[in-house]
Amino acid sequence: MSRSTWLAAAFAVVTACKTDGDTTRPGGKSSATQTVDRTQVAPGERLLYLPDGDPESLLGREVTTDAQGHTVVADERKPGCTVATTRVETSFARDYESELRNVAGFQATVQRMVELEGHYENGLRLHLRVDNDHVLRGELSGACGEQVIAEVKVGTGSREIVLLEQGGGSVQVDGGLAGGGGVSGERSNTEQEVLQWDSPQAWAFGLTSGNVGRAAIDIQMPESLVAGDRFKPTIAVNAPLWLVVLYRDAEGHHGVLAPRGGRPALHASGDTVDLPELVPSNLPGHSEDRETFVVYGFTEEADFGLFKPPAGAIDTAQADAYAKELRDRLDSGEIPKKRWTTAEFTYVIQAK
Repeated sequence: MSRSTWLAAAFAVVTACKTDGDTTRPGGKSSATQTVDRTQVAPGERLLYLPDGDPESLLGREVTTDAQGHTVVADERKPGCTVATTRVETSFARDYESELRNVAGFQATVQRMVELEGHYENGLRLHLRVDNDHVLRGELSGACGEQVIAEVKVGTGSREIVLLEQGGGSVQVDGGLAGGGGVSGERSNTEQEVLQWDSPQAWAFGLTSGNVGRAAIDIQMPESLVAGDRFKPTIAVNAPLWLVVLYRDAEGHHGVLAPRGGRPALHASGDTVDLPELVPSNLPGHSEDRETFVVYGFTEEADFGLFKPPAGAIDTAQADAYAKELRDRLDSGEIPKKRWTTAEFTYVIQAK
């Protein structure tokens, strides 16, 4: 079974209806990325500027965006926010790279990033090499906030702040001289901005809405699969929700999986949406590919009616336009955040 065939089957299971012509993803595109030296951060996740030695305490903390666009983690949970923690053993080794402005931190560390950005307007990157040990997931209850940490990745590794030179020469970062050689595109760093840790600490986190109580949508599957190994993903629904299920391939193109076929999109709290068997595969010559589920849930039927996808067959261009418009409208505050939630799950397909 190819991945495009799996998507057609997923369409049939989620909507309980399948029509002729649904045997490939819209546009017939293959779903795989090209191999890269460093992995991009999954949508909905943030790398931490500094690792944190108390990973469980991060669960349930609110995450906000300051006036300069930095992601700031609260120093503690809000009163009344309760977290039930589950530990999942998940081992992998990976390199990540992110623009420094997209990295998260506490107020003090965000100030450190602001200072660095004040010296170097462009080109600052955080490079992380990590051996992940496990993942902590939190089931939330109470008033935790708008955007709340619901998953923390824990492991050992090293990280450095580097500057991608545009014109060559030496670069000074954080008061230390580094680089040299005059090679365009050279990466430079200093000892002050290099860090290695040998005991498991939090290095990244994922977000959820804190206003629906516990995590309302839980996409359940491993984050790393081996090409050819069979697996059945599921979506657990922990609140009464009208669902929209999208798919984003490695090139950023989308497909609409649900609702389709005129079937009701409402799922009761406690429902499990069983997706069909997945047999992941890589494109020839690719050692690692990435794909993503994107699920939206609406607490009110009227809101679902406003935001549901167009009826009938949708090609790739239409699906891309719908996915962008949906997110833009929701982010603009067209309806209150407490009346919708979203979950994304990016998984890696590794070649045998």
